[in-house]
Amino acid sequence: MSTSMAEPSAVRVWFDTMRMFVALTDGRELSVPLGGFPRLMHATAEQRMRVELSGRGLGLHWPELDEDISVPGLVAGFTDNTRMAKEHLTTCPDCAIGGETSPIVYGMQKTRAQGTDPKSTEPVKAAAASAHAQVQKKK
Repeated sequence: MSTSMAEPSAVRVWFDTMRMFVALTDGRELSVPLGGFPRLMHATAEQRMRVELSGRGLGLHWPELDEDISVPGLVAGFTDNTRMAKEHLTTCPDCAIGGETSPIVYGMQKTRAQGTDPKSTEPVKAAAASAHAQVQKKK
């Protein structure tokens, strides 16, 4: 598969306690909630920093964590879409509301998994509100 010269790639990756930041070749910087990536969310700061840029910056790879993330996928707004991650998001309070946008991300993933139209915001809002309410009950 050939990649377009205009497709941005990663030049640098760094973290705070709840977000991953990715600097791109086109000058943009992505800020992504870690709650969408359970392996990174539960990794230590040292483990997170041992990231390798692969495919000329089109991929992010953590050998120790067995985690691979597509930079074009991040640009498009995708999170970890594996079955393990989806199951994890429904049970882990840190990931379900791991960042200020995590309930919305969770809601979008849940409605897509149920076959609901992802363009409609009402099911997403309802699923996010339900996830937030469940976490509040646990507190």
